[in-house]
Amino acid sequence: TLAFKVVTSSTNKTQNPINSSGTELGQCYLYGGFNANGIATDLGLIYQDTKAGIKGWKPYFLVKKGNTQLAYTYPDSSHADVTGKNGYIPGDSNGVGIEIYPNFNNTNKIRLRTEGRTLYSNQYGAAGNAWLIQIVETKNTVPVTGITGYKILATAGVPTSQDKNIAKARCSGVFSKISLGGSTPVFKEAESDNGYAQKDSSNGYTLSCSQGY
Repeated sequence: TLAFKVVTSSTNKTQNPINSSGTELGQCYLYGGFNANGIATDLGLIYQDTKAGIKGWKPYFLVKKGNTQLAYTYPDSSHADVTGKNGYIPGDSNGVGIEIYPNFNNTNKIRLRTEGRTLYSNQYGAAGNAWLIQIVETKNTVPVTGITGYKILATAGVPTSQDKNIAKARCSGVFSKISLGGSTPVFKEAESDNGYAQKDSSNGYTLSCSQGY
């Protein structure tokens, strides 16, 4: 299990990729993941609309086997309200707790668990902040063997055809309490492209991507 806490960038410090006309081309992401036996995962948070033009950080679940994106499901209806018109509050100092399970409870299901303070009390945008857990997992079994590496990152993603059209994009995350199987992992030297990556004395990382600022 890869686990960490991330304090997300605030609304005024987050910009999904836009072109020179202000048209949104993609989204910003803060996530972790792993690679194993032809499986690649991006599991964490995506910056998206909630309601009334307000954006929040929502759970993001992408699992690919080869070039095929695998289906996912919400196995617990009581932990399925950080979607739709709801999201985690951008920049909340409590951060969002993230847990990534390559094989949850030996079920051969890949699972993502997120926990933090949300903009609204449920997925329909009902008034009031709440502290909510969201659980997402692969719909079908996906045996994971031979994990070759883990990652954490901050990035702004657009279709390849739009790469050259990005005028502005930015986001950041302060990652802390990083653990792998209950122990402190040792990552390779942090890499950055159109941003920065800084490690602190507690094995935490501040990761950022920025273009046009």
